[in-house]
Amino acid sequence: MNGTRQSEPETVAVELPGAGFDVSRAGSRSWWLLPAMMAVGVGGLALDLSLPFGAAGTVSHVALVMFGLWLPQPRHVFLLAVIASVLTLVGYFGFPTGGVASVAFANRGLALLGIWVAALFIASYKQFEWRLKARDATLSKILATTPDIVTITRASDGLISYVNRAFSEATGYTPQEALGKTAVELNLWVDPEDRDALIREIQRRREISNFEIEYRIKGGAILLMSMSYSVIDIDDVQCVLSMGRDVTEVRAATKALKRNEALLATTARMAKLGGWEADVESRTASFTKQIYRILGLAPETKLGLDEALDYFDAAGRPKVTAALQRMTDSGEPFDLEARLTTATGKQLWTRAIGKAYRVEGKTVTVNGILQDISEIKYVQEVLKRSEDALGFALEATETGLLDWNIAADHLVGTWHVPLGYDAGAVGNDVEQWVALMHPDDVAPAKAILLDHLRGSTAVCDTEYRFKVADGTFRWYHFRGRVFERDAAGRATRLTGLHTDIDERKQAELDLQKLSRAVEASSSIVIITDFDGSIEYVNPKFSEVTGYAKEEAIGRNPALLQSGETPAPVYAELWQTITSGGEWKGEFHNRKKNGGYYWCRASISAVKDTGGKTTHFVAIQEDVTH
Repeated sequence: MNGTRQSEPETVAVELPGAGFDVSRAGSRSWWLLPAMMAVGVGGLALDLSLPFGAAGTVSHVALVMFGLWLPQPRHVFLLAVIASVLTLVGYFGFPTGGVASVAFANRGLALLGIWVAALFIASYKQFEWRLKARDATLSKILATTPDIVTITRASDGLISYVNRAFSEATGYTPQEALGKTAVELNLWVDPEDRDALIREIQRRREISNFEIEYRIKGGAILLMSMSYSVIDIDDVQCVLSMGRDVTEVRAATKALKRNEALLATTARMAKLGGWEADVESRTASFTKQIYRILGLAPETKLGLDEALDYFDAAGRPKVTAALQRMTDSGEPFDLEARLTTATGKQLWTRAIGKAYRVEGKTVTVNGILQDISEIKYVQEVLKRSEDALGFALEATETGLLDWNIAADHLVGTWHVPLGYDAGAVGNDVEQWVALMHPDDVAPAKAILLDHLRGSTAVCDTEYRFKVADGTFRWYHFRGRVFERDAAGRATRLTGLHTDIDERKQAELDLQKLSRAVEASSSIVIITDFDGSIEYVNPKFSEVTGYAKEEAIGRNPALLQSGETPAPVYAELWQTITSGGEWKGEFHNRKKNGGYYWCRASISAVKDTGGKTTHFVAIQEDVTH
């Protein structure tokens, strides 16, 4: 209308299968329009020339202009109006003689007025239609290119009539696969109850926002979708517009964030660690929940920076206040320990750490942490007492502590004390250690040590003889462990205890001698527990009775009874040995193979250091002739 050529809008067709309509008809063409317009124009002119006074002008030529309703743009309507005007003027100059010129001229004027009034109305309509279709085309383009999933379904049967690119990218279904089908046919619904709940809500509210459901996409994977639905009418067909997006990763990230926040809160609670932040100018402050727990306050308690400082004791408050002031003035951070008294009267040791946030050399805010370290302080005190007690215990038990810096080959500790040497009388390296060891024990002890240094054993556990201050050799037991290794895994520090076990070792040697003597004895030896269950038999037992050691262990010596020894004899035996005495006598026993043998026996009790009977030992001689 203003002489500017307007381009035809680009549109995206959205069709409902079976509904028989097209949302965008902009740019449509029909083959019959041009012949029809030519026929109407020629016919109107012929009629105009055949009738007097131009009576047909208004009707026939306006009819030509009305063909503009089927043409795509308003400029086409004005073109038809020009043609109709030309035809009207031709009719005026060529109308039949005999008419009244003034009447004919007036009719032509009315015809031209009708043509251009009709053209203006039709052009306005076409302009509105063109803008409407341009808007629809823009909306269609927006729907097609938006990153959100968009679908349009027919409300009556759920058939999908439109899907955008985001839908195909998210679900894997192309428009050709999705259009004309339902979400059920595409197997999009994971839980049918979600679909039923959605339908009920749409029927009740006609519009739903942020409805989260699970969709099963083409490959079978499950996506969590946040969808919004609106009931709309398209050419009198009720449809449902669905828009949404995949929030699977967002929800997973949200859950992970919540888990991390919960973990952080749990960690802070377990570590008794709270955070704080304060504005320097206003002195207002904010605190985490753990700060309130440390101070024994309810979370809703109003608490400022100065009020929080009041909980520190007489020695702690000036120290913390001075640290805060230095941090405010120069940005110097602080890390200190101070005592405070909680709202419930409990005294705590705390560690306070602060850091400044500065802008253009000026401190704006300060923040930090406050940790309840009362348990740590208690443990430190207990540890110190334990270290003192350990030193006394090591001295009392003739146990030495050895700490070996392997990289520097430097020995420290009290390892020399059980040997009877003064600290200055021995060196502080491994060579001195080896020099004091018995030559026969060096190789096996070294092999055990090297295995541990390589990481082959959990602990270094060995026994050896050391030369003590009086020049004799005594047995010692060493048990230690590597506590530090470098980046390459090489041992750099070993710590352990070395204890005098000479008396125990001599007792073990004596016991070994006794054991070998019992094993080689020509007498039968049986050892039972207090209840009479056999715990040990020597080889002579098996040789005489025929019972292997494994067959006898755990059984009662009654397995040898032949039934020929009177019961009173056993009663007397039991009475004697349980009262701590020694019983002597003879048995007629039965072997495993059913044979018999006579034995002369001596049975006595074995007592512990407290005088309590724990075992019985029987020594028998085979006196069968």
